[in-house]
Amino acid sequence: DCNKAIKLNSQNLNAYLQRGVAYYNLKQYNKALVDLNKAIELNPNDGAAYQLRGMIYRDMGDNARAQADFDKAKQLGYTE
Repeated sequence: DCNKAIKLNSQNLNAYLQRGVAYYNLKQYNKALVDLNKAIELNPNDGAAYQLRGMIYRDMGDNARAQADFDKAKQLGYTE
């Protein structure tokens, strides 16, 4: 569904976020990062995208990037 939504509207922030979540759950971190980077490009004020990207970086062992994204999510008012 997310693929179809993105094909219909390449600016669909929610579709990128949801597909990123799906890839994250499948542990396909590189694909998830592509989608979350696009979501952040579309809306740099979306704390949820930073939070999820931070989780991916954490799971990949990149603690510095993870913490930076968690801090940004918090700065934007996102609370898990």
